Amino acid sequence: MYDAMVHKILENCTCRPTFAKFVITTQETMELDKNYKACFGDRLLCVKKWTDKWGGEEDNLDRTVNLLTGKEEQCLQACDVQTDNIFISSSQYPSQYTFPDRMDAFCSIVTKVRDRICKDEYRKYSFESQFPNGCLTYNRYPNICKVSSAEIDTSSLDKDFVDAVVKYASDNFVVVKIFVGDPYYTQIVRSEKISITQMLGNAGGLIGLCLGFSVMSLVEMFYFTITSCINLCPRKK
Repeated sequence: MYDAMVHKILENCTCRPTFAKFVITTQETMELDKNYKACFGDRLLCVKKWTDKWGGEEDNLDRTVNLLTGKEEQCLQACDVQTDNIFISSSQYPSQYTFPDRMDAFCSIVTKVRDRICKDEYRKYSFESQFPNGCLTYNRYPNICKVSSAEIDTSSLDKDFVDAVVKYASDNFVVVKIFVGDPYYTQIVRSEKISITQMLGNAGGLIGLCLGFSVMSLVEMFYFTITSCINLCPRKK
């Protein structure tokens, strides 16, 4: 299915997806590097459109060329299949009421803006184009967050200063937490319903049960066949 997806993207998006090198031959990879550029910009939307249809029968994304037979065949499901349920939850960050008490995050913004951005001419210009007089606000407290954040009483700070820190955090910071919700998973293993050995064993068991047939019966049949042929053949006098 990866191979089908790669060639479908090459055909419709005229660009090379980043995962193409992992699913095609070395020779094809060299040709792709020569004739196709990596997908970027608006072409990524085209790639997303097709990857959302991964394995779809209506677009023949479940078929590819079998390297052994050279014919286009339907892809089979993997023997080992694992499915995961994804749950997404979100909340506003930062909260105006709790963020000032997060000393590590609060001080990281203060030191970044006051000690680095506001001391660089170009960064300061870009910063104050979004936050007018922002450096003046941050420089009201030149000594906080330099010794120990635990000693800071944010309730004693100016409201304008705290609001400026919270506003900068809400525009530039995001917290992403990824974790496994369930301590277990369900693994589905696909295997053949009956193997050749099992089929022969079942057939032999049924024959023995219904006809009383056994290995000794096979030997007896062979013996009587030979003796019958000998008896029927004319003997020389």
